Amino acid sequence: MRNTEETATRLTKQFLEARENKDLIINFLMIGILPAIGEELLFRSALIGILRKMFKGIHWPVIISAIVFSAFHLQFFGFVPRFALGLVLGYLFVWSGSVWVPMLAHLVNNGTVVVVSWLSVNKIIDVGLDELADFGSWIAVVISVLACVLILYLTFRTRPVEEIQTE
Repeated sequence: MRNTEETATRLTKQFLEARENKDLIINFLMIGILPAIGEELLFRSALIGILRKMFKGIHWPVIISAIVFSAFHLQFFGFVPRFALGLVLGYLFVWSGSVWVPMLAHLVNNGTVVVVSWLSVNKIIDVGLDELADFGSWIAVVISVLACVLILYLTFRTRPVEEIQTE
């Protein structure tokens, strides 16, 4: 598992160490846009849709899809953060009633890494690539968690009426 994780990390770093403007565009497309569209259609729209027919309520379908989403990435040491991301994206999907909401959130998540990495590699900002994935900054973690909670709360409060009646 550790070898698989290290290989995936090296490959990702190679993509993110690109310096050219065209590389930024290609990486944004390949790491930001395509996964946001494909993974949200597969894990949220299709898988949660299938699981909702098998389970009453929304929680088990969201939890199972988050587990499958995290396992799909084959990066076992990052399983818990990806599982948490899968939960957030799953609840955004079921509470908003639209796949576009988690798609946009997924794009922002992945796209931010691409853009910040490009800015770092080009010395526009002073953050190393290794620091981007480091949870050493507790302030950044707290802000991220609070932002996620706020977004989920607002999505939950504004969900469609028919969703409230079926829970």
